[in-house]
Amino acid sequence: MTHRTLLPVLGLTLAACRPDFADVDEACKDKVKGEKHASTESGDFFRRLACYRRYAGVEQPRVDKKVTIATEAHVDWLDANLETATNWFEEDQGTPLYYGASVFDRLDRAEFNIDIASSLVWQVFMPVTENRTRSENVDLLIHDPHYRDPLLAPGWYGGGYDEGKDLFLGVAYSVWVLDLPSGTHTGKPVFWPVDGDTDVPPEVNVWRPGDGYDAKLRGYPISMTFGSSEILGIGRDNALAVSVISSVITADDGTVVEHDVELPSSSDWGDNNSTVILWPADALQPSTTYTVDTEVSWVTTPHKKFSWSFTTTSEPVTDVLWAARSAPPPGGRVHVRALDRSITPTTPR
Repeated sequence: MTHRTLLPVLGLTLAACRPDFADVDEACKDKVKGEKHASTESGDFFRRLACYRRYAGVEQPRVDKKVTIATEAHVDWLDANLETATNWFEEDQGTPLYYGASVFDRLDRAEFNIDIASSLVWQVFMPVTENRTRSENVDLLIHDPHYRDPLLAPGWYGGGYDEGKDLFLGVAYSVWVLDLPSGTHTGKPVFWPVDGDTDVPPEVNVWRPGDGYDAKLRGYPISMTFGSSEILGIGRDNALAVSVISSVITADDGTVVEHDVELPSSSDWGDNNSTVILWPADALQPSTTYTVDTEVSWVTTPHKKFSWSFTTTSEPVTDVLWAARSAPPPGGRVHVRALDRSITPTTPR
């Protein structure tokens, strides 16, 4: 769902507080929760994700031992069955190293107790090559506002990550278990870019619903990811009842940026459970400070206003990450996305 809005924001407005870090790298730590259960590769991935979450002001990601067991088992199955597998997200019973048909089956076999009525389970495939590190994969994922929905979700339970071997070498598989409703960040969304960020590209190569299979250079998408202790219903679009009453993006020279607003929903492109995306109609200007003023409401919080600013750099991000995802919404309905864009294993590291 999209609509255009350039309405003025009036009255009391809350500042979207800037984190106490100069940039994402300053927010990094040497370790991530549960890292003892992670491989070196998994630790690299989740440590970088922790940088972004800490910078954005949300709880840290956690590597979970049992989620890791289920993740590694599925990669082992893919290594053994890649030539015959018809769906990378699901295993075929009776095949070598079969561990469970769906991600829920595999988590259950690994003895991870999941309440599918209040959890989201994301599965993501992404390439890992000699020319792109795991950290760089996270950097590119964050530019896609649909991936911010899980990566910056307030309620993060645990994740697993593994990389293929043999025929599957060069492709990574990750599983993320999130809480919905989260019970955290119920009074303020998670903003991206964050307030005071000075490293925002004016354009980024990213997909948007309706694009088909071609990413396009677009003005940098701005997002708000919401948390709530309540949801309206299991498995429904916009379960947090997020509404954008008004939104204005203004450059430091007074120019108002025309933009579309995308609300949380399910589409052929993917499931967006709790994130509002502001899509600029054109590229942002380089080396320019922008202020975002919004009035929003969601299921537990009516009519709240926020204001924050960020500054663009001089260069766009033209690289793009091909990633396939499966994002089951609450209730365990599994939606397989992006499989038509088959990912071909690339140059081994």
